[in-house]
Amino acid sequence: MKIYFCDLCNESVPHGDLENGRAVMRNGRVICSACEVAMTSGSATSPGSTESPSEGGAGVERTNATSGRQRSVRGASPVAAMAVALASFSLLGTLAMGAFLFTNTDEHLRLVEDEIADARREALEDDRSIESRFADEVRRTTDELADARASLADLRARLEESARSRNDSLARVREDILEWDGRLRDVEGVLSTVERHGIELGQIRDSAANLRTDIVLVGERVKEQRDRQEEQQKAAESVQKSEDSQPAWWPLVGELSSQNSGVRWQAVQSLGATKDGAVATHLTAMLKDPDIFVRMATARILGDLQAVVGIPALIDALEDPEASVREASVVSLRGVTGQNFRFDPGGKGSERAKRVKAWRTWWEKSADDLLGS
Repeated sequence: MKIYFCDLCNESVPHGDLENGRAVMRNGRVICSACEVAMTSGSATSPGSTESPSEGGAGVERTNATSGRQRSVRGASPVAAMAVALASFSLLGTLAMGAFLFTNTDEHLRLVEDEIADARREALEDDRSIESRFADEVRRTTDELADARASLADLRARLEESARSRNDSLARVREDILEWDGRLRDVEGVLSTVERHGIELGQIRDSAANLRTDIVLVGERVKEQRDRQEEQQKAAESVQKSEDSQPAWWPLVGELSSQNSGVRWQAVQSLGATKDGAVATHLTAMLKDPDIFVRMATARILGDLQAVVGIPALIDALEDPEASVREASVVSLRGVTGQNFRFDPGGKGSERAKRVKAWRTWWEKSADDLLGS
């Protein structure tokens, strides 16, 4: 069974209302009884009202009913009249809203149809684009396949060429193997001949080894004799050169090692009297001599000789336990170096230690320059 809805208020319309004329259909639109009453209440008796032929009796009934309601309204209280007016206004608002919604629905349908048409156009364009891309892809794949076939043909040709080259190489290798096989046979023949004469060769080899051993022994003895003669000759030449090259004061150097302190003191004095700066190298060790007079004489003579090589030993002598040795040493240091660090030979030990440190610091900085000059 078909269900009808009012096109104005969207309420369902019973078939009974359509059959008895309370609900009507105009221009293909269904209007319920309530909307029909609201629309015809003001013009029920007007001669211009239009009713369908099937609504004749129902129209008379609605007219009578309307007249009765009007009469009842006239006799009703003002509150009831106000309620009827409000109901009428509400119904009119509902009808207006229904008309507005119906109009908007048509507009919405048109928009939806436009969107569907646009979607169809876009889909058609996408299909064309896909077909174009597919055709391009097919062409590209065809080209790649052709390139692959060409590459495969080239690779096949290269493999065939490589196979031919390998076969040629194998043939050459076979020829070389055959050649070497012949050579090996020749060598085997030679070896068999050598083996037959192996005993004679062994005897000859043993004799040669013994002879070689004898020759080596004789050579070693000759070499030892020659080396001994060369050493003796070099020793003789060295003694001769030493005697010829030593200075006149050289014998005094040996006296510095004498057990007699007087001899050592005299040797120091004699070496200083030579005025030869070379004696300073032999005198520096005498600053450690156990005899105080030897140490004093050595410190003084190193200063007289302006011996730069004696500066470190003179600085060490500043720590000598005897003040007289310290005094002779500092006097010589001042004369040789031209420096004065105010060292007091008779001062306190702590003060002397500071001055000795100053002397050593200066020497570390100036040694290269003084010794180089």
